[in-house]
Amino acid sequence: MDEHERVPTKGPRALERRLGNRARLREEVSEGLRDLMRKRRIGKAALARRAGCSEETVERVLEGSYSFTIETLADLSIALGRGVHVVFGADAEEMRLPHDEAD
Repeated sequence: MDEHERVPTKGPRALERRLGNRARLREEVSEGLRDLMRKRRIGKAALARRAGCSEETVERVLEGSYSFTIETLADLSIALGRGVHVVFGADAEEMRLPHDEAD
């Protein structure tokens, strides 16, 4: 995107863009958590106990259908022995939430 091009902030295009970005972000987070759970050999119930949340919350985050809080994300990542690192790209299309792959 050209730096002078305006990103719509209102209307159907803006809403569609925000919802798409949110869905991709939730998908990336859930994929990263599932990957760490596999590497650590930690199940949903154990992760929920360690993170201090319900197994249902873990399930919903992993499905990518749950609009979780930053606090929930931090609790889950800490329970898996990791922190959270957020990178904002120059364009909302590039927004990514990488997970640590050094295992």
